[in-house]
Amino acid sequence: GSFTVLPPITWSPAPLVYGLPLGDGQLNASSDVPGNFEYSADNAEGMILSAGMHTLLATFTPSNPPTGTADFSVESALQVSPTPLVITANDVMREFGETNPVFTVSYLGFVNEEGPDVLGGSLVFDDGGGSEDAVAGVYELTPSGLTSSNYDVSFVAGSITVTKASAEVSLAGLAQGYDGLPKSVSVVTVPEGLEVDVTYDGSMDAPAAQGSYAVSAVVNDPRYSGSAEGVLKITDSAIVTLSDLVQVYDGTARMVSVATDPPGLGVLVTYDGADAVPVGAGMYEVRAEINDPDGVYSGFAEGSLVVAKGSAQISFVPGSLVRPINGIAAAEVVTVPAGLDVGITYSGVDALPQLIGGYEVVATIDDPNWEGSVAGIFEITRAPQQITMQLPVSVVNPGRELTYGLFAAATSNDPVNLPVVFSVGAGTDAAALASVSGNFLIIRGVGNVELVV
Repeated sequence: GSFTVLPPITWSPAPLVYGLPLGDGQLNASSDVPGNFEYSADNAEGMILSAGMHTLLATFTPSNPPTGTADFSVESALQVSPTPLVITANDVMREFGETNPVFTVSYLGFVNEEGPDVLGGSLVFDDGGGSEDAVAGVYELTPSGLTSSNYDVSFVAGSITVTKASAEVSLAGLAQGYDGLPKSVSVVTVPEGLEVDVTYDGSMDAPAAQGSYAVSAVVNDPRYSGSAEGVLKITDSAIVTLSDLVQVYDGTARMVSVATDPPGLGVLVTYDGADAVPVGAGMYEVRAEINDPDGVYSGFAEGSLVVAKGSAQISFVPGSLVRPINGIAAAEVVTVPAGLDVGITYSGVDALPQLIGGYEVVATIDDPNWEGSVAGIFEITRAPQQITMQLPVSVVNPGRELTYGLFAAATSNDPVNLPVVFSVGAGTDAAALASVSGNFLIIRGVGNVELVV
């Protein structure tokens, strides 16, 4: 018979971690017999094997094999371990009362350009008590549920940080009268009913003595934060009295007088809410409030300051109340102080009259700080005329009735001639001596004739 003697072969593959390719550390079979190793295509160099136990295959061909000897097949076991994959929950932060945001994770350890899609299972989170109604604090956020045969998955917890929601805090009762008893301020919160720590100049004890105290109110609640500050004044009441509340404008500041009981206390006076003392005529709301730097006294008084308009002098310019019909112009006035605006009416109407006659004229000062008026009669008269006559001084009576033509020209500032009328005047010696008919003088006897045009 015959038998085959196998050459001595050594093959000890180094373990791999998933993601690393087969290389010299695994494809390292050797023999004392010269020859060549050819590795199986299923475990060729550079291949990446899944995690688990694998059998590597190779064929050994001796360089000088005995006649009739075939190639030798060899194998060796290889352990491929899962590669570590760390899944960490991302930290989140929210305010109390808000809904938790969508939880997410970060991955560290994927190989071969792989991602979360190669993992099995479902990602779930344990919020560690950090649900929507959880009070302020830090809660552990733990992920789990994802699996893989090629990855050694480990989970790292993140955190849910719940911060306190903002609360509104307001103080009341910051001004109180002294009576020897402790004085506490009132505190209102939104939401209502929150616990608040109140201190007075840093002390939790409410003060009783007169003075000013710095008040701090801080919300003490696991869900809300908020604070308010103010000054508590415990004072004795003082009496404040205002006077000189009715004054007349004269161009200077119109300040009220203030008295206090006890006397001599500092007082802050405002006019319509401002510190500036008014000058102009009008009504101003006055508030005088005790300003005691020691905080011992308090009190105030309110009133209305009335600054009446000052009396100004006003008079008509002499001669301006009589105007001819052909030279109508407005009445003129002068004022003291000078230059004040004045409104003028004629029989109650602003328009300047245009007809001959007399009109009641009233001039009234129109000024925010001065008042005064004057009245009179505004007269529009007939225009003066210039009459030129051409008449004989004497005539000879031939003993019969004589008729003479008359001519006269009457003009005013208007160049157009005005109509004239002739008549016999009262200075005529006898009524029957002469008469006028139109523009003719009729003489019937001897004597003096007065002719009126």
